[in-house]
Amino acid sequence: MLAVTPLQALCGFAISKSMSTFTIAETIKYAKAGKIVEQTVSSIRTVCSLNGLHYEIGRYKVALLEARRAGILKNLFVGISFGMMGLTNFASFALAFYIGITWAVDGQLQLQDLMTTFFSVMMGSLALGQAGPQFAVLGAAQGAAASIFEVLDREPEIDSASRNGRRDMRIKGNIEVKNVVFNYPSRPDVQVLKKLSLSVNAGETVALVGSSGCGKSTIVSLLLRYYNVLGGE
Repeated sequence: MLAVTPLQALCGFAISKSMSTFTIAETIKYAKAGKIVEQTVSSIRTVCSLNGLHYEIGRYKVALLEARRAGILKNLFVGISFGMMGLTNFASFALAFYIGITWAVDGQLQLQDLMTTFFSVMMGSLALGQAGPQFAVLGAAQGAAASIFEVLDREPEIDSASRNGRRDMRIKGNIEVKNVVFNYPSRPDVQVLKKLSLSVNAGETVALVGSSGCGKSTIVSLLLRYYNVLGGE
């Protein structure tokens, strides 16, 4: 009966691994769907004015279908792993009875020793089998915490706590932007600023005017060093 214990441990590992892997994928898909809803609700006037409500609903449905597919795969692999763990448990019982009775008939083993050994190992096997759901919970926790640790372990391009850099700069008050090119890291395929040049002298008041998404707040964010420019200075 102990010979199948590695198989039971392998099934437990498969449960934990499948839960963590597919939970991460499922979380990413649902986050994508939630982002679509957030963008639509925050710009609901623009969406309605352009008659894009059905288009946004279609995007949301596609994102939900992807999340649903990830959930189905997760449950499929977990179900197979649980089934294999149960199969190994009962297969070990059958193997123990077959070999034990054969030895008892041949006189190599006493019947009471057979029953004592069988029930001792059976209780251990059942306890190991009941650990399967706990492996699933641990796997789900790993998948949920993966995104958190990814943020915690990320090294920012601009470290606000760093002590490096120049400290003897004399600020005159003039602001000059030369041929700045910038894309947001979260949307690298969308160019926000394309060779922008701007000069602001000390004491001047300058208003940045434009439609939503043209880069007004982006310019201020770059001046505050929230991001690094891709080109220019």
